[in-house]
Amino acid sequence: MKDNFITETFCLGDMAMHYNPSKQGEPITVRGREYTHILGEGGMAVVYDGGDHALKVRRMDLDSNDIADFNERLLLEGEIGKRITHSHVIRTYGVVPFEHEGTPNTAVYMDKYGSNLVHALNNDKPLSVVLKALRDTAKALQYFAQDNVGLIHRDIKWDNTIYDGKKWRVGDLGMMVPLPGSPLRAFLQKGLDFKLQEELHSMQVLGTPHYMAPESVREESITPSFDIYSLSTLLYELVTGQSYNERIAGVNENLDAIVLALNEYSPAQHRKVMATFQAQMNEELGYNVRFLFGTEYLPFERLVSAGLHPDPTRRPSPTNIVKVLDRLIERVQPSHREAETTEPAASYPTDFFEVEALLVQPPRHEFLPPA
Repeated sequence: MKDNFITETFCLGDMAMHYNPSKQGEPITVRGREYTHILGEGGMAVVYDGGDHALKVRRMDLDSNDIADFNERLLLEGEIGKRITHSHVIRTYGVVPFEHEGTPNTAVYMDKYGSNLVHALNNDKPLSVVLKALRDTAKALQYFAQDNVGLIHRDIKWDNTIYDGKKWRVGDLGMMVPLPGSPLRAFLQKGLDFKLQEELHSMQVLGTPHYMAPESVREESITPSFDIYSLSTLLYELVTGQSYNERIAGVNENLDAIVLALNEYSPAQHRKVMATFQAQMNEELGYNVRFLFGTEYLPFERLVSAGLHPDPTRRPSPTNIVKVLDRLIERVQPSHREAETTEPAASYPTDFFEVEALLVQPPRHEFLPPA
């Protein structure tokens, strides 16, 4: 991860799906066709380039105890993805069992994509591009929360927001869970093994600890607000360079400490951490952010604070997130030439473009959109 996007370093989980623009992988054959070129790979899966489609398969080097479980997760991802038609969600088209060197595997045919948001951050994309990606993620959450859909993603993070060459879309649906009453719930439970049926019934929470909501470790029922918390951790990290869940745990890269901190996370602690956040944004560390966001900074700050509240009922709706980010995107577009009316301190940059030049660099990769 690059050392500086807006302020400091991003902290990502170990299971990130890393984009590989030109990597040759271990050849596999599915339905008589050989796949060799890898689009991305993570701790559990590899995505191959099929030309007009992508093919996601389980990693060949997984521990034998994990093979059956992850094959089932790929089946879940494929079956859910076939029934999703939203423009900001990666669509799947079929699930095919196959064998590789005598070991069972599962292949999911899906929309081809270019790169993910991690790659955008690593390649100095303009701030407006990153905000558009997060806004489009919120649009996907709007869709998931509809009564006739009723899904919780459970793993919203930087590397699961994907660019398909035209727009940003949410991918990696293998952790999704249908809410009680969702039309997908009864259908999915018929075709899954006992372990996954129990998971769906209990609403067990999985995901990446850096982005999980506190209800994930409290044995509480989860709601679509779980995904709102995850998205809000990304917004917090965008402007501070710090993982919010690491911040409340007081440690870096210690998953056990993060889980313990989430279990004990209270409204009082939320107020304390957000007071520190506000203080950061009033110091030199946050000056560039406040200057660039202008009059949209305070609505953004309130949105982040509400989204990270320990009480799921206090978090904003995805619709409200979309509205705030739309206004913020308009504000930070490179074509925007309006500077703040308040005269900044003499030691700071005074021109809008001078500030943005300190934070972001021009686009360099063909897969990513213009600002």
